Amino acid sequence: DISSNSKQYLIYMKKSVKVIIEYFLKILILLQGILKLIINLKRIIKAKYIILHTAGGFGHSIQIPDLIRSKNRRDDYLYIMFFEFGRYNYYSKYLFNINQINIYSAFSIGKIRFGEYERINDINYVIKFLRYILYRIIKKETKILSSEDFWEYLVSKNKQRIDSFIKKFITRKKIILTNRSAITYLRRTVLSYLLCKNNSKFKLPEKLIEKIQKKIPNYLNYKNKFLIIYIKNRKGKKNIHSYLRNANWVNYVDTIKYFINLGWKINLVGEYNDKLIKRLNNHESLIYANKFSINERLFEIFSMIYSKFIISTEGGAQTLGFYSHMINVNQFPIGYIPSSFKTKKILLNKDDYILYKNLRFNGK
Repeated sequence: DISSNSKQYLIYMKKSVKVIIEYFLKILILLQGILKLIINLKRIIKAKYIILHTAGGFGHSIQIPDLIRSKNRRDDYLYIMFFEFGRYNYYSKYLFNINQINIYSAFSIGKIRFGEYERINDINYVIKFLRYILYRIIKKETKILSSEDFWEYLVSKNKQRIDSFIKKFITRKKIILTNRSAITYLRRTVLSYLLCKNNSKFKLPEKLIEKIQKKIPNYLNYKNKFLIIYIKNRKGKKNIHSYLRNANWVNYVDTIKYFINLGWKINLVGEYNDKLIKRLNNHESLIYANKFSINERLFEIFSMIYSKFIISTEGGAQTLGFYSHMINVNQFPIGYIPSSFKTKKILLNKDDYILYKNLRFNGK
């Protein structure tokens, strides 16, 4: 019938428009990528290790550069990130002081993604071509690693130290030691602690800090009394691993009220619900990006790295709190331990560890 034909025509038109956009995007990505490689030719030739970040979520875009900056010879490394707007944070590049090249390769409009990004069907021909160019210009001894290869390389190199730490400081349970995915996750968490615990804390350039400070009323009076609430709440159940990490905003109301009564400001970041703001009558102590016309991505990084206290669900932005005082809630998968520069101290401190186990295993 007519309505059915109309729907099919609209679907066809949407697909056609997406194909056309994708075609022009690939040309732009290719030209931009080649230009970036030419501009950074000296750094590419000088590098002994080149890490290509083509897969892995936001958390990986923080952890991998942080691991690189823990190296004594960090200039031997070049980190090339194929950057997807909407998934990664543009301002994260200011945190690490390493050799880094961002090649902008994708963006999202709602749930629709455009360009070259991580997916099951590897049809990222531009990224493949740029990788081919890299192999043609690097020195013979230079190694090119994917982000996954880099993780595996570091874990393998430090496996004895990692497993010794796990046996000594972490309660051994079969579910941790027999689940391959969980032990991989656990080893990487311990690796980050062992290599990054002595790194300097994350810092933003003064100009970016001033941008936010000017917009938050009386910031300097409260700079040591900011509680950060990071909430993850992704829609859909296709990715059960991600879905199980979601947090209900209702569970935070009493905690927020308690800290407001103590005279603290509350920074809301992540996927918090507008209902939470309404329940709290948009209290003057609530600080969030839209309220003060602050760039949301910049506000997220600023909040997570400069706060004295964070309550965080499991999610990519949680890695920004590695050098801060943070309580982790609603953690998944089983086998997770606090990702922190104080991991050993947390595990050794009876009260802290009991709190961790209660939050972790009782779902509170």
